Amino acid sequence: MADPVVTHPATVTSKKKRSPRKKFKIPDGWIARGFTFEVEWPDDHQVASSIRSQFGGRRFAYNWALAQVKADMDARKTDPSHASVQWNLYALRKRFNAEKPTMAPWWSENSKEAYSTGIADLCVALKNWSDSKAGKRKGKKVGFPKFRFKRKDQARVRFSTGPMRIDPDRRTVTLPVVGALRSKENTRRIERLVQVGKARVLNATLRERWGRLFVSFSCIVENHQYPAPAKGAGPVSISGCES
Repeated sequence: MADPVVTHPATVTSKKKRSPRKKFKIPDGWIARGFTFEVEWPDDHQVASSIRSQFGGRRFAYNWALAQVKADMDARKTDPSHASVQWNLYALRKRFNAEKPTMAPWWSENSKEAYSTGIADLCVALKNWSDSKAGKRKGKKVGFPKFRFKRKDQARVRFSTGPMRIDPDRRTVTLPVVGALRSKENTRRIERLVQVGKARVLNATLRERWGRLFVSFSCIVENHQYPAPAKGAGPVSISGCES
């Protein structure tokens, strides 16, 4: 997936810019699909705590990045030559990684994806605000991002690297750091496609809603176009598909 980028005139410097990552292109003959499954909260207290820690790590990174942006904006009001960090995932994440050993000595307890998700969310929020302010975004006016707190924040984390598996038992999904989670429903509709190479998982999002836990997989799936049956013909049987 491409890094979300926000261009802001006050943050442009003379430093050499990093070449933007090419946007992922879905191959011909494939389509994007999403699959969501409700999973059980682990009985293991340590695993359950780890999940909540991922959510907290994402929120921490979001608030840290927002504080950095606000501090830079305030500094530029008094010193226009102040070098601000650019409003994109790469620049903010690089600054976060440089500072995390001192500001968050516990950072290794969580997946790096938790922090990346929080910073990416802020980049999207900043872009929405910037586009709305410039009249490039339709609909209701979008305000400047605010700090997020546990009580109102959407608990979630997205994984784009590491082990993201739908196990052959069709009841287990595995995520980085978190490990195996028991699905409350059969995962056959995606597992069978992955096993035969007709689907590929791009990323997985773990989120909590109403006290329940869900895993959503973003995938690309091979798209077979079958001819419509002739008029008056009986039902078409597609070999290899399960009923």
